[in-house]
Amino acid sequence: MRLIRHFAAARRLLLVSVVVLAPTIGLAAGCSSVRKAIDNANASAAAYSDLQGFIRDQLTTKFSRSVRSVSCTPHVDQVLPGDTADLTCAVVFTDGTSYVTPAKITDPSTDPDIATESFSFNDPPALDITTAPLPSQLVPAVIQRLTELITTKGKVRLGSISRFVLTNSLPGGNSGWTIYLTSGSTRFQALVLGNDPRIITPSGTHDLR
Repeated sequence: MRLIRHFAAARRLLLVSVVVLAPTIGLAAGCSSVRKAIDNANASAAAYSDLQGFIRDQLTTKFSRSVRSVSCTPHVDQVLPGDTADLTCAVVFTDGTSYVTPAKITDPSTDPDIATESFSFNDPPALDITTAPLPSQLVPAVIQRLTELITTKGKVRLGSISRFVLTNSLPGGNSGWTIYLTSGSTRFQALVLGNDPRIITPSGTHDLR
């Protein structure tokens, strides 16, 4: 699955620093500060910076993942009309896990004065709580409640539950849990907070009530 956002704005003019030989050390230091401010302004207005912010927002809101940092290279300042820039982005989550995703910045417009940025990147991998820290947004009570529901309503022994995997590919594109057993093809699914639990067997999918 690829996430895309379109963003239209007037094309940016990157600031250009002009350095004049300074007769004093104080003035030279002042020029250095101005040059650094210009570089920072250019970086914050660049297309790659917009992409980093987009990825961070999507991972936080759509996937409920707390992001520590997003770093995309190369540092693309601007994409010309009709062009596409390919980048590689490294994402680090606050729980210590990370992944690397290819990303694209595309400008499908033909207007030289209006930038229409289209961003895309790959979904993060599913989170297996048996091998990764549990995100702070997910309380252990959800896992406990689902475990109790599977053992009582699903008639499954506690020792037969193998692992809980957090995924973003449930039916309808929702994020939630897939719970696997130690043997057999039967499994269980539920949304992130434990609602809408279901049992999936070779004969079909049924509500777990």
